[in-house]
Amino acid sequence: LQPDDDENCQVDLETKLLKENLNEGESTQINVSIKNTNKKTGQPMTIAIVGIPGGMEVRTEQLDEFVKQKRIDFYEVRGRDLCIYLVAMDKSQVVDVPVDVVAKIPGTYYGPASRVYLYYTDEEKKWNKPLKVNIEPIEN
Repeated sequence: LQPDDDENCQVDLETKLLKENLNEGESTQINVSIKNTNKKTGQPMTIAIVGIPGGMEVRTEQLDEFVKQKRIDFYEVRGRDLCIYLVAMDKSQVVDVPVDVVAKIPGTYYGPASRVYLYYTDEEKKWNKPLKVNIEPIEN
């Protein structure tokens, strides 16, 4: 479920789902924190891929605002992966991205393991355990 980290990876990632038990249609956030662990130098293009649990949908309006504010440089949603791109990171920089998600389909789901890496050294990754969510159906 979670591959081993590469010790040479110069960036780190933390992901946390604020609420793991939701009702269908309810919203919550995934707190994403991307960190340059190198205290001496900046980093080039960094990619954080957040594994979204099944049954959940990413609210992209908020991410569009983060791009306009230059908080992140680009993002894309590919299936159950939310990819966040940072063109460069300063030494020891931390970028926090709260991602709004909505519970859409009842059930218990795990997302793919989240990971972060530098664009040109994608073999050197840091991994996070898969996020888990339980979505209860709305009673009629």
